[in-house]
Amino acid sequence: NFTLPHPVDLRAGGTLSVPFLDTEIEAERVALWKPGQGVHPIAALRIRNSAGATLPAGLITLYDRKAGYLGDARLPATPVGEQRLASFALDRKVAVQAETAPSDALTKITVVDGVARATVIAREVTTYTIKGAPDAARSVIIEHPRRDGWTLTASARDSETPTAYRLKVAVPAGGTAETRAVL
Repeated sequence: NFTLPHPVDLRAGGTLSVPFLDTEIEAERVALWKPGQGVHPIAALRIRNSAGATLPAGLITLYDRKAGYLGDARLPATPVGEQRLASFALDRKVAVQAETAPSDALTKITVVDGVARATVIAREVTTYTIKGAPDAARSVIIEHPRRDGWTLTASARDSETPTAYRLKVAVPAGGTAETRAVL
């Protein structure tokens, strides 16, 4: 339940948009890139609910102290202390390229009673190259797809979802960064 700061009058059958929560919450501006959705990531905020109450699902308006209005985003219900990503625009100043190279390595051969057994380890190495924005540094989150039965090795591992590992990469203004994900 939320209590509005002042009474509101509304005619029968009318609609009204009223902010019921006006507070600062902890947020980090990031660029979220997902495979198959083009080279440009989505501008987003990683929001941590520090408001003292569950944030209900719905539309939120995002403002930055310096930049002003950023956009509107759809936010899923967010309990106190939990994090969610709220995406609001395409970040055309950043580009991500992915290159995947599968490899097989023969690691062991044994022969017993005339039967040869070979052990092969299959790996898939994906190299992500990120070209940063010319005017500002970015934190880029890459969603690398999960595969059942495979284990991820990545120095940039940040978090995970049911379908993806999230890799977080700091990209300097005007610079390029690279990270690898090995399955």
